[in-house]
Amino acid sequence: MRATILIIDSEIETLPRDKSKGAKFRATSDAVFGQGEVILDSWLHADILKYMSGGTRRGRPDIVHHALSLCVSSLAYRRGYVDVIVHTRKDDVIRFGRNAYVPQNYFEFLHMLGALYVNGHVGTGESAITIESVSGLDELLKTVGSELNVVMSPHGEVKGLENLLRGFGSKTASIMFGGFPEGEYRSPAYDLADITVTLGTEWLNINAVTAEILRCLPK
Repeated sequence: MRATILIIDSEIETLPRDKSKGAKFRATSDAVFGQGEVILDSWLHADILKYMSGGTRRGRPDIVHHALSLCVSSLAYRRGYVDVIVHTRKDDVIRFGRNAYVPQNYFEFLHMLGALYVNGHVGTGESAITIESVSGLDELLKTVGSELNVVMSPHGEVKGLENLLRGFGSKTASIMFGGFPEGEYRSPAYDLADITVTLGTEWLNINAVTAEILRCLPK
């Protein structure tokens, strides 16, 4: 089976220009990634977020950073069994080449995202990370074109991802889970999915969910 991991409704966005003057960790010229935007972060910009709608949920690129670090360093990814895509709250789509470099240091990761939003890409060829806009999750799923769309949820119909994927043999699958700290999917993930899967009734953070998904994929 070949799979695409989609981290959807991720809380990654740039700090609005009218609020970025004087903000902590403002855009700078970076030796590795170049000039960049300011990426909204709930800790760095707590004073700004409290005046923004949905502020308790927004500004969490750290959540995606944890999941990405696991995904792109996994055997399944390096051996070509899985692709990884990040979809954001504003319907931006970030794609990763097979040899893409995702910084382990969180602040370097913020710099990379900032440069990505300015330039549209970081790196070239199989090392490229690119960003584009789509009209919504439905358009993204059409471009991926998987035969099976799975969404992860504590309220899923099916328990256990491994047996499900094994049963679909050589088909391609998209496995979606949220890149946000609280609440539900903003996108119509349940309507667009063929099946909803739960890993159990316990609350799991994104590290645990990512690890369980990777464990179920071919290596």
